[in-house]
Amino acid sequence: MRWIRDAGERHGITSLFIVDDDFFRSPAWEPILEGMAAYRRDGHELSFMMQVDAEAAAFGDLAPGERPSSQRQKCERFLRLAAEAGCYAAFVGFETFNPQNLLAVTKVQNLAKADRQRKDGVAAVAALEAVKEKYRRVCQNWHRHGVAVHCGYMIGFPFDGPECGRQSAEWLLDVGVDLASFFIVTPLPGTEDHDKAVREGTIADWDFNNYDSQHMVSHHPRMTTAQVVSAYRDAVRTFYSARSTLHALVSYPRRKDLAPAARDAMLRQRLYYFYSHGAGRHPMLGGIWQRGVSTEARRAVVTDEEARAHYLGAGLVSAEGVRVELLA
Repeated sequence: MRWIRDAGERHGITSLFIVDDDFFRSPAWEPILEGMAAYRRDGHELSFMMQVDAEAAAFGDLAPGERPSSQRQKCERFLRLAAEAGCYAAFVGFETFNPQNLLAVTKVQNLAKADRQRKDGVAAVAALEAVKEKYRRVCQNWHRHGVAVHCGYMIGFPFDGPECGRQSAEWLLDVGVDLASFFIVTPLPGTEDHDKAVREGTIADWDFNNYDSQHMVSHHPRMTTAQVVSAYRDAVRTFYSARSTLHALVSYPRRKDLAPAARDAMLRQRLYYFYSHGAGRHPMLGGIWQRGVSTEARRAVVTDEEARAHYLGAGLVSAEGVRVELLA
């Protein structure tokens, strides 16, 4: 809280983005949110967006006579305090609807406990419906506190098919997501996914310029590279279609389930995302205007060896630690 007060009072910073994915699991979330809420009650301007686990808001309605569990009480207090502290949007990693994908990438917290083993046939269909219902509850519970839901969604998981992009975007709209950021699954260097892809020989593109979550850089077990890219574009076109965007822009000012700050933010961001995708840029990689930037511009550093040369000086360092000269 000392940092937040200093940022606001000395530097005029009134809007924050909390990027700790495990904030809900941190023992410090309660005093932090209480402090932020008190800071606002003192008359200071403060709003924020935060990354948060789906589990924080996945609880359902209580049955008649049912008493809330301690976990549910914790979740409800977290959402209430977040809203009082100035949260206008929750960035939730839904990632995928497909239960098999969630199991494959160990994102089991997005699954019901009964579905945390692979299902087939009718059971697989039921598991998918359970995921959709869980995501719907997440949106509804955040909306009850006036907070918008911005989700992260990945295209290109192992069990995705050519229709996954369009279908997923339709489901996201159906469950009540306000804003969606789509990404192509990318085995980023330094991660376990990249190490595994290297071991299995599935890396298709070693140019690190393309490791931006908009290009397919590894082989997919069920789709061609073109099919994955097409599915990604289908997701964007479906969620941010002119019809969907117009409906959102018209309905946001009238929505009673969002606080004024959330409505204003979603209006601006929904319009910006529509514009940015139309301009051929991911919203997180560019602003409204770009001057003197070629769409074909390449960064100087592509490989690990070139990065060493670029940042550490002339010459390359081999895997054995031997420095060799760069060729002219």
